[in-house]
Amino acid sequence: MSKLTKIREILFDKTEYVNGNVTICYGKAKSVYVKIETGETEEQQYLFVLADVVFISTNRNVESCYCDIRLSSGIVISVYGTYEDVSVLYSNLYSHWIEYKKGSNGLAILKTIAIFFGVLLFIYMLAGFLLSNSDSENLAMSHSPASETVNLDVAPSFSHPESKVRDSEENLLASKVIQQARPNAELSALLKKGATTNDYSVRIGESDQTKPVFYVFSDPLCPHCRNIEPVLEKLAVDYVIDIFPVSKIGRERSRPIVETVLCSKPADRADLWQEAVSGNSVVNNPCTNGNIALNNNNATYSQFSFIGTPTVIRGDGAVFPLTKKLNEDNLKSWLKGDF
Repeated sequence: MSKLTKIREILFDKTEYVNGNVTICYGKAKSVYVKIETGETEEQQYLFVLADVVFISTNRNVESCYCDIRLSSGIVISVYGTYEDVSVLYSNLYSHWIEYKKGSNGLAILKTIAIFFGVLLFIYMLAGFLLSNSDSENLAMSHSPASETVNLDVAPSFSHPESKVRDSEENLLASKVIQQARPNAELSALLKKGATTNDYSVRIGESDQTKPVFYVFSDPLCPHCRNIEPVLEKLAVDYVIDIFPVSKIGRERSRPIVETVLCSKPADRADLWQEAVSGNSVVNNPCTNGNIALNNNNATYSQFSFIGTPTVIRGDGAVFPLTKKLNEDNLKSWLKGDF
């Protein structure tokens, strides 16, 4: 029995999720145990805490699938497996992580409010105590039975229904994926308007009003975005492709690259973008407009709750489903409306 298996038996009283070769358990202090079977006798085991997670990402377009869990210590846990297993792992972990962050933010706000009102109550009680000692006789003379009753509006205690959240998280994530896969007129109009301004996007291929259009949210330092780029180049023959660069994966390292691309002339952006996603160095030349455009793209990405990059959006506003592998054949079929 491995050390991690022993730890699991101590920290986890039950298995929260099992699917195929993937086992995920959630224990005290939001500790997470992951086991993925890679063969009859081989398995990968991991133990970490959601509070230490900085980012969770997965690839969807190569045969060797993996899920990366980046921790604040700088360690990256890479879990390899079949496409189905890795998709299950990513969806489950990502939803728990998002709920944990929401819960942590909410608890932090409640804690701040509680401390604030606690200080006010302490001051109120201290003032009453001092007044009662300094002028007890006068207070006694003016004291009436009605003043003994003090009505305080006390806020009810808040509890975090973890069990209910866990039961519904998978359904919520599945519902989100299904909802995003449907046509979205608002998203379609927004991206069309953004591409028309020539401020926020990079156009791949020749502009042609007779061709159908689709959009891609992509990060120049995202490995999966780089892998899908050759496919986009092929599709540019039959489609108009507008790429909205973001900095969701590379973070601060991606910002100067994206800003430089968006600061260049629209006609020059495609070549610069190709240099960036090919891993070649791009001379940083950021500007204010590029910074504003990048912030806008990041905000749009967050507003529509996209999950991971690249995020591909059809002309009707439908998002390529997370449940499908993002490769050339699937992308072509999806763009034609076959699924």
